Amino acid sequence: MRNKFRLGLYIAILLLTLASAILLIIWPKARTGPLGIGLPAKMKVFTSKTFGISIQYPESWVAFETPTGNHDDREVIAWISVPGRTWPFLSVAKHDFEDGDLDQVIQWGLKRIDRAGGTQSSGISSIKTSTLSGKYSNYSYESFSNLFGKRSIICQSFFFLENRKGYMISFCAESDIWKELIDTEKAMIDSLKLP
Repeated sequence: MRNKFRLGLYIAILLLTLASAILLIIWPKARTGPLGIGLPAKMKVFTSKTFGISIQYPESWVAFETPTGNHDDREVIAWISVPGRTWPFLSVAKHDFEDGDLDQVIQWGLKRIDRAGGTQSSGISSIKTSTLSGKYSNYSYESFSNLFGKRSIICQSFFFLENRKGYMISFCAESDIWKELIDTEKAMIDSLKLP
């Protein structure tokens, strides 16, 4: 009796695995969650009604405003990620700067990176998108999970100043899938519009 139960369980697991594989092949939107990153996908626009920012993102991902912050971080105003996964993600943080100085925005951003446990892996470089000029920095950190162990995370943070408001846009992903995401990240950052 026990052997029949085990055989039935193994067959059920095999059929479920096979069905999942077929689903991933024929329905690209199913490539999100713990099994994938949902790419390639068409891009759609997220517009924050509260903060006035807009950015394109893959339609298989989710985007939402965080007007009261993200957990303990009150400066995060928007978040875009793959459903069911911790990474990849893009976060938008905002802080007011009365003096209107991009160097102050960069220092604020670097402190945020330091608080998150990040290690800067490059200097500060310039970036020019279709609508913005700013700076960016690469950094990495190790993330620990009871389920998956240690994960190496790569991030790029972009610093912009518009109308005395500093913005830090951070795009982070596991190091083993970073190269798959470069074109998506570039398209997202290039589409960014700030109020």
